Amino acid sequence: MIYVQVSGGCGNQLFRYAVAKTLSKLHHDNDIVMNFWLVDSAAGMKSEFVDNLKDFNLKRYRRVSESGSPIKKYGSKRQKAIWFIYRLLVDNEATKYVFRRKHTFNAKYYAFQSRMQKILNKFGIYNLIQGDEPLRKSKEKVKFIIGNYENKMYFDKYRNELLKEITKKRQDFKNEELLEIIKSTDSVCVAVRRTGFLTENAKDNVKDVCREDYFLRAVSLIKQIKSNPTFIFFSDEIEWVKQNYDFGAPSYYESGQDSPAEVLELMRNCKSFIMSNSTLSWWAQYLCENSQKIVISPDHWFNLKGFCHPLVDDSWILLKV
Repeated sequence: MIYVQVSGGCGNQLFRYAVAKTLSKLHHDNDIVMNFWLVDSAAGMKSEFVDNLKDFNLKRYRRVSESGSPIKKYGSKRQKAIWFIYRLLVDNEATKYVFRRKHTFNAKYYAFQSRMQKILNKFGIYNLIQGDEPLRKSKEKVKFIIGNYENKMYFDKYRNELLKEITKKRQDFKNEELLEIIKSTDSVCVAVRRTGFLTENAKDNVKDVCREDYFLRAVSLIKQIKSNPTFIFFSDEIEWVKQNYDFGAPSYYESGQDSPAEVLELMRNCKSFIMSNSTLSWWAQYLCENSQKIVISPDHWFNLKGFCHPLVDDSWILLKV
């Protein structure tokens, strides 16, 4: 059994599903269990915290919503012991204080938690928060995915399968007209993430990366490269975008009311991308099948000095922010 602790919004959930696919193939085990308790318990606090995976054409998995530690419930004695030791070493607040400083990436913590993955993987526990430590096989009966695994190296081998699976179920698709505009023009997806990311002082929020100047420079660059771009705006504050951005080019706006699955279906069909530091916009460019796509991105994902996030690709056009 591959037991996945699901958390976060749509983009985060897709990373967990993708790495579960890889582990399923690695262990020849098709019994995937997705535990949505963390998502379900946060519903109402944040609108994006819902089961987004149900709207895609994903391979079959078992959905549960169980509180408490899955390792305590389903793990072997060895798994419970190694997880207890790991929590003592890494996961308690005292250790976080030693290894991390606010808005500063600490290489010692990064290296330490990466080294621990070699031991955890042996015991069927996959808890990498950030990094590029390879997945290792385990002889344990139940494998637990708890970490983020926001790195395409963990599933890029199966991209062709994911291209088919991470598609919106068509029976309730509402934006056929906008989709046709996207497909018939030299469309550029502009993903503007604001809620929860922007603060009065950017230094107060590690996610406050993409300010207005970034989008102005990115659009200006696209207009230099492309002769007739059509901008397709996606935002959690779409009315603000309409009122504050005028790029002097054909522009269309997703309503801001559609499900993340529908938004992703629209985004991935765009020809090129101006990304924000959001996992949904990352998935949009990853699932895009246009081999000539242009991707413009901020040069860093978080305001963490010294940290190079694996989602930032050197093949993109990176704008300093």
